[in-house]
Amino acid sequence: MTVAVGMYLPFGLAVPILLGGVIRSLVDSRSRVTTTEGAQRGVLMASGLIAGESLVGVSLGLFAYLGVTSIGTFEIIADKLGLSSGGQDILAQWMSLAALLAIAAWVFVRATRRENGGV
Repeated sequence: MTVAVGMYLPFGLAVPILLGGVIRSLVDSRSRVTTTEGAQRGVLMASGLIAGESLVGVSLGLFAYLGVTSIGTFEIIADKLGLSSGGQDILAQWMSLAALLAIAAWVFVRATRRENGGV
């Protein structure tokens, strides 16, 4: 599996795959519910995130086709903060990291929650 992931998937997917494995390990070790229930919740949530990412990708493709290059929200924030282009890149990377960690924490909390119903 490691060789297949390394050969076929882009290198940029290594961190999300690693983070998913870490979350799964934490869910298995700290879960208050049975391992199967927590894992099923996590897999269901991850599947929904993948489907949502696909829909966003199609939407961005549609925007690109229509010629929309930017909505301008990030540029407004960067201008208010007076950031250079290098500063804007750093801000974008930190915002992306914060979003990734927030989603990871959300999946962990929901997967380890004790519920008899769905997610």
